[in-house]
Amino acid sequence: MKIETKTELEKFSNSTDLTETLQAIEQRHIQAKPAAVKALQSARDAVVSALESAYSSRYCLGEALEQYRIHYKSEHAWMEAAEAIASAMRCGSRTIRNVISDYEALKPLPEKVIEASHSLRIDLARKKYAPAVRKIHTSLASVTHLDDRSAKEIVEEAVHGSSHKASTDELFVDLTTAEKTLWKIRLKIRTAVNNIEKPRKLSSLVAAIEEEMFVVWGETDPVTVTITPRPSTLTIDGRKRRG
Repeated sequence: MKIETKTELEKFSNSTDLTETLQAIEQRHIQAKPAAVKALQSARDAVVSALESAYSSRYCLGEALEQYRIHYKSEHAWMEAAEAIASAMRCGSRTIRNVISDYEALKPLPEKVIEASHSLRIDLARKKYAPAVRKIHTSLASVTHLDDRSAKEIVEEAVHGSSHKASTDELFVDLTTAEKTLWKIRLKIRTAVNNIEKPRKLSSLVAAIEEEMFVVWGETDPVTVTITPRPSTLTIDGRKRRG
């Protein structure tokens, strides 16, 4: 795939101190079969990427840590990896355990509730939202049909109360199906390239698309695409203002 831009594409290198440290730990403790090597690498990369936005998304960090932890068969081996991650975060390994525990506490919640909290920039994995999470569980017990709107209302009511929900509804409108799909794609891209230096974000994204097109889509012919950066109708947190 050839993409026309004003800057020359550079080769992407995902070499970081934490990545190398975790790879060394994996070599000592994980005997991954060939079929599992890619999954292990993806899980590790997700942790490194999530660390870059740890303070804005404790939920995503907890999810990445849990998915990475399952590759370690012994607690001792996992603790060595957890300590390396904690060192990169400049915290203790207990914090890593707490992040995973807080994420696991949210796993019973429906996906629509999690998506609603993300769209509202509310990180339910943070300790301060523990009372709100309990209220959400209580509210869900009486809900027979959960759609995007009701999920958003439940989160807003639990976190802010009805007055904030009313004021928020006055400012923003619901997204269309196409807008929701595009926003989800943008979030995936943002997470995937978050830990990559800005000059290399595009080249790494293009490389991933090229391989995905060949392996999954079955495309073999070169494609020329012109990318024109443009503003979005959505806010940076995925909401659409009224009017």
